[in-house]
Amino acid sequence: MLKGLFRSAKPCWGRFALLAGLLVFLVAAVGIGLGAPAPASAATRVTVTVWTSGTSPYPEIQAKLEKDFEAKYPNIDVKLEYIDWTQVQTKLLAGLAGGVTPDMVLLPTRYAPSFIEQGLLAPVDYKALGLSSQADFARLFLPGVAGALDFGGKFYFLPTELTWLGLYYNKSMLDAAGFAKVPNTWEELGQLGGKLTRIGPGGVERAGLALVRWGPFTGFWFLSMMRSAGEDWLKDGKPNFSSPRSVAALQVFADLYNRYRAAIPEFESQTNFEAGKIGFVAGLSMALVGLRDAIQNSFELRVAEYPHLSFGRPANIAYAWGYFVLANSKRQAEAWKVAYEFTSPENAPFWYKTGSLFIPRGDKWIAEMAQRDPDMRIMLTGLNHATMELAHPKFDDIIREINAACNDIVLEGLGVASAMAELDARLAQILRR
Repeated sequence: MLKGLFRSAKPCWGRFALLAGLLVFLVAAVGIGLGAPAPASAATRVTVTVWTSGTSPYPEIQAKLEKDFEAKYPNIDVKLEYIDWTQVQTKLLAGLAGGVTPDMVLLPTRYAPSFIEQGLLAPVDYKALGLSSQADFARLFLPGVAGALDFGGKFYFLPTELTWLGLYYNKSMLDAAGFAKVPNTWEELGQLGGKLTRIGPGGVERAGLALVRWGPFTGFWFLSMMRSAGEDWLKDGKPNFSSPRSVAALQVFADLYNRYRAAIPEFESQTNFEAGKIGFVAGLSMALVGLRDAIQNSFELRVAEYPHLSFGRPANIAYAWGYFVLANSKRQAEAWKVAYEFTSPENAPFWYKTGSLFIPRGDKWIAEMAQRDPDMRIMLTGLNHATMELAHPKFDDIIREINAACNDIVLEGLGVASAMAELDARLAQILRR
């Protein structure tokens, strides 16, 4: 920069004045020998309003990031407004209707499509981030992660946390039962899990596997198996759960309960896993720290790669929370700068250390973290096969029907083909509304 400035200075009688002026500029800009730069005047400062989660650990993390950012960019004032994350959709819709909206909002991937579809969220402004293309943006993240962040081939946010799936297991239980190898397919997991399940006179004493079947979790299991088989829940805009390959994939899910008896509906819970009564539990990557704290020395907790179908390819599901910029913001460039700096590779370790929230930017800190934590190193391999969760404007309605279909299979004994045909019919009605 200095060479460029001097090159552009033309010889003239006022060269001394020019150089003196340049010295004044440098002192003001970088504070050479004179302490911190003078604060920007109120007239030159731009305020970026951010609606973000009031749930821990977001306030603690972002309070520090706000302070650091404003010290680095004194011309930008970051105004953080904390809201209940369960109310974010309602508040944003009300704000849009009333003309009172932030410049930037924290949203989960599952709810963002309803705003993207209406043109209310702006695609990433690559130039504002100093990038030249979408490919440059994808390269900000770990290899393979871009597929878990894009909406129909476009990027709309910078993630504050990325979560994907892994397989936790009770190594002490496996060792006692004489099982040395952890399965990498669902079918093998069902067979081994069935051998671990033990039902006595008083009921279930031990189970081989636990799968959470509420909220978005059933969608995670269904989608991962369908994508392992080369299918997806939508095809040509229509529900695709009842296609032959989808049914074959989800039959494996049903077999975990009905054929192998690896998973027992009334017994599967994280509490039973933490008590040492379940061999395997499929779960979220961010659960690792919490599980360690809960289990402590009760048994040896280990991590394995998320399973795939024996007739399919590895497939993992990821969801994220992140910063989206409103399309009607008059400060989009500044908002993108805030999002970019808050989620930088320099700040990413602080997110992880403070709240176990994983930002997939920066090779060095991730490599160091993986070197210290072998279980996390194994977990990270799942990102190579991760794609975004079921993200759709009618997410809640769709997930509700998926959970109902799951219960039809697991609790009511309905055949997979029939249950999926009924599911597709119900989803078709939802999508037509």
